[in-house]
Formats: sequence, structure tokens, C-alpha cells
Amino acid sequence: MNIRNTFLFVGLALVIFSCKQTDDLTSFRINNTVDFTIPASSIVNVPTAINPPSVASSSDQEFDDNNTNSDLVKDIRLETAILTIKSPASQSWNFLKTIEVYISAEGLDEILIAEKQNIPTDVGNQLELESTGAVLDEYIKKSSYSLRILTERNSETTQEIEAEAALTFKVRADLI
Repeated sequence: MNIRNTFLFVGLALVIFSCKQTDDLTSFRINNTVDFTIPASSIVNVPTAINPPSVASSSDQEFDDNNTNSDLVKDIRLETAILTIKSPASQSWNFLKTIEVYISAEGLDEILIAEKQNIPTDVGNQLELESTGAVLDEYIKKSSYSLRILTERNSETTQEIEAEAALTFKVRADLI
């Protein structure tokens, strides 16, 4: 075999091997939503915590639907976090100065997963937060997890606000 054929053979073997490695990985998304209430308040410029109800995780079913299981998960990270005000209909997020979303689960420390600082005054009733890129494998694998939302207001609100957090987690895992 001459040198040209040797390079061709090695190159072809590398392409086949890398395709095999790619074929053994899957990437998919898990979507969760949680409703929460922001109480009316005249307190401004002071951090206030909101504790939505625990989120029941559907991760085991999602793993099964995507031909993997929790032992084969390589990486889970928050891809998007979008907060939507459901009522009152005319309310916008402009009453907030900052917002931070933390996640916790049984036996795991609480960590920051998303935030928005310096919320613009022209924001509407939807607010997209910035993900911190934290690795969330162990949190999402649990049967449930909890969120804590920390807000700082720049103006008062005279009525409670009903809102929803739509969270999308990107999962990378090996196939079964």
C-alpha cells in the first residue's frame, strides 16, 4: 500500500469512527412549566423571595421516550427560561428591577440557574431570562425539584400577579 492509500484508509476509518460516536449520542429537550403568584407589595428596592410549588419531573419518561436512561445522561443545562404574566392582562414585567431563579432538590444545594438584571421599562408581559449554564443533571433526574424566585422591585404593585415560568432543559445522553 502506498502512502496515499494509507492516508485515505486512515481518514476513512476516522470518519466512520466519529460518525459511530455521534450516532451513540442523543440530544433532546425537556419542557416544564410552573405557575406562581407574585403578591401585591409597596416594598421596593428590597429582595423578595417567591416559592412556587415543587415541579414534578417527567425526566424518566422523557429519557425512555428518547432511548436513554438517567445513567446514560452526559449533560443537562437550562436552555431557555421564559416568564409570562397571565393576569392581570395589562401588567408588564417593568415593575421589576432584577429577577433570579434558583433550583434545589432533595440532597442537593440550591444553585442559580437563570437571571435578568436591569429589566428594561419597555418590557412586555413576557420576560426571557439568561441561563447561567449550570450543570443540572442531578436536579432534573430527581422525581421533583423546587424553584425559588428572588425579585427586586423598582415600583409597587397594587394587585397580585399570576405568572408562569416555562423552562426548557437541553439533555445530552448516550443511547441505550
